[in-house]
Amino acid sequence: MNKNSSLIKKSPYFGGMAFMAMIALYVLISYIGQAICMAIFPDGGAVYIAICSTFSVLAMLLVTCFFALKTNLSPNEITGLKKFNPIYLLFAMMLSLGMFFGLGFVNSAFIELLSKFGVTVGSAQIPLDNLGQYVGFSIILALLPALLEEIFFRGLILGSLKKVKTVYAVIAVSLCFALYHSSATQLIYQFIYGVGFCLLYLASDSVIPCVMAHFINNFAILTIEYTGAIFDLANPWLIVCGILVLVAFFFFTVRSVCNKNNSKEKTDSVKSFYFPFGICGLLICAVLIIGGLFLGA
Repeated sequence: MNKNSSLIKKSPYFGGMAFMAMIALYVLISYIGQAICMAIFPDGGAVYIAICSTFSVLAMLLVTCFFALKTNLSPNEITGLKKFNPIYLLFAMMLSLGMFFGLGFVNSAFIELLSKFGVTVGSAQIPLDNLGQYVGFSIILALLPALLEEIFFRGLILGSLKKVKTVYAVIAVSLCFALYHSSATQLIYQFIYGVGFCLLYLASDSVIPCVMAHFINNFAILTIEYTGAIFDLANPWLIVCGILVLVAFFFFTVRSVCNKNNSKEKTDSVKSFYFPFGICGLLICAVLIIGGLFLGA
């Protein structure tokens, strides 16, 4: 490994470039891929939805591999897939459960708020009519996004901001994570989740606990839809319990991150992450969100 490769990996400029490249590639793959899929599957269906659901993780995989080859870094260094203290699996559970029960009502509340302004927010219907579809979509919509999104956002992008003041780095990556999902109703929820993932990564020095927390969230949503289970996420007791778990998670992870950062010098500016590349990626995401609202997506 040469010295210049390490400097590129640790540069905020590198992270902004990777984010913009992923978003641009995702949009390109989506337009081309959807056109091809519609020609092959004009009536849509489970296969059509399954294929289209892989476009974002494909873009992340390609960009991560490209920058890994470009910098000649080890897979563990660029992905963040490292050994960690098993205690952080408990924190992963706390994050996923705290978010689901404590803030699970936020998305539906935003949908109701937007509806009062005459904005209809639709959502893709995932076909879960049999066990095969349930298993297949659990892999495509739960496992793959949990793995690739955490490697990309926490391992690759947050890894490039290690010399930026921690609070600025966490905000930058969490903002990218929230806007990437291209959902107006999920912006706040995904931003808070992104902050949690960042803190879990910084505390454990591994994306594996983040992957676990991310997978639990995705898999729980699919399982609830498949089984028809009913949770009243507006129940005050559930919200209070969830928020208490979430507060405990943030308290312990913030303390751990602060202790680790005391002896580390932060010399880079987060501005080089945003300009010129990071801001371009964020603007593309913003256009997709606004367009989705006007199109009733």
